[in-house]
Amino acid sequence: MSLEILKKLSSLDAEVRRLTQLHNEVLHGVRRRFLNQMMEWFSMLVEVEGFKIIRAPLGATARLDQTELVLNCTDPSITLQDSEAQYTITCSLAPERSYVIVLYRQSQQTPETETNDANDQITNKMLEIRQLEAQIANPGKDLWFAKGRLERASDVRGTIGRPPAPFETFQNLEQSMKTALAEVAAAANAPRNA
Repeated sequence: MSLEILKKLSSLDAEVRRLTQLHNEVLHGVRRRFLNQMMEWFSMLVEVEGFKIIRAPLGATARLDQTELVLNCTDPSITLQDSEAQYTITCSLAPERSYVIVLYRQSQQTPETETNDANDQITNKMLEIRQLEAQIANPGKDLWFAKGRLERASDVRGTIGRPPAPFETFQNLEQSMKTALAEVAAAANAPRNA
């Protein structure tokens, strides 16, 4: 490989790093908007029931008498290993239960085919740059959806012999929050040995 090719690859690598950082900032902004939406839906749905809301940067707490509902959210600047974000709703009347909503992103961009030819590394880098530019220019083409399920504390710790319940898929955040609050309320009203 000539020095000229190495120089070209180095400059393309720098451009890929720059675009990757820019794409991460775009995704961070989207995750931040989703966090704000989740907090708004949580607040709106429990305030009509008489709960008082205390907001925090990454969640909110709703109190009514001795009952406390809590929404905890992951930091939008962090991408989780298997998803974009996670929101957990708990109730003080059901301390061993929580409803977990997981946010996913599915890119609708069609990836361009990379070549396996070692001599064509420059072409592969240029393809990667074009894909990143398309994702940055068209973030609305990504499909975002949420999945949720009621979990027991023992499910998370792995101490229970059965697998956790399957996730339910939601097309919008409002429906996922309504389901989460209904499930947590049902868990709070259930017999304690259930």
